[in-house]
Amino acid sequence: MPEHVNYFTEHGLTALLERNGLQVLKVEQITRVPFNALSRRLGLRGKPAGLANALVRLAQQPFARLINALGLGIYINLYAIKKS
Repeated sequence: MPEHVNYFTEHGLTALLERNGLQVLKVEQITRVPFNALSRRLGLRGKPAGLANALVRLAQQPFARLINALGLGIYINLYAIKKS
């Protein structure tokens, strides 16, 4: 079973909260992949691990920004308050 499943879309989560008396203030899409995931998976240590981590960190930034802009981020952070 996947560990990173979104059970809600941004639209669905917003609608659910609003139907239950909350006002949505802000919604963010956030994509985070641990930069050291590749080096750990490959069993790298020392300088090779450091190089792989640096490359992954650099390469994932534009990809994550694009994914988030398309509304396809891994995490949805939604900020809401109770309507008065």
